[in-house]
Order: sequence, then C-alpha cells, then structure tokens
Amino acid sequence: NIIILWCRFNDVISHYLISLSIADLLCSLLIVPFSLYSSVRPNWAFAGDNSLICKCTVYLHLVLITSTLFTFSWISVDRYAAFMKAKNNFK
Repeated sequence: NIIILWCRFNDVISHYLISLSIADLLCSLLIVPFSLYSSVRPNWAFAGDNSLICKCTVYLHLVLITSTLFTFSWISVDRYAAFMKAKNNFK
C-alpha cells in the first residue's frame, strides 16, 4: 500500500517495470514450485504427461517468459528512443 500511495507512476518505464514484476511474481508462484517438485521427485510428471495441470503449467511458463522478454525489449526500445531524442536536441 505504501508503494502505491508514495510512488507516482507517471512515466512509461514504471508501467513496464510493474508489468515485469507481475510476470516474474506469477512465474515464481505458479511455475517454480512444480518445477522444483518434479526435480526432487523424478517419477512425478505432473500426474501424467497429458494432464490438465501439465498443459496449464507449460502454457503459463511460455506466456510469462514471453511477457518478460517482450517487456525487456520494450524497455530497451523506450530507452533508445529517449537517448536519440536527447542526442538530437543537442545538435
């Protein structure tokens, strides 16, 4: 609650960082426990390869990692655009 009241997210980079933190938090809460458990117990494969939990875990993993990569890409594009705009103002 302090973060929401204290910080004002007026710039684009703040929205990207919020998106990145949400994707990483969901990945750590929804993907990592299943991966760790299957590493400790190799015989357990998400209750069968064709189960719903296996399909959902793989889908969520792909979506969250793709979201993280796209967020990093857009942060770099935003920083490049800001650098080029500042560089052109000094000419």
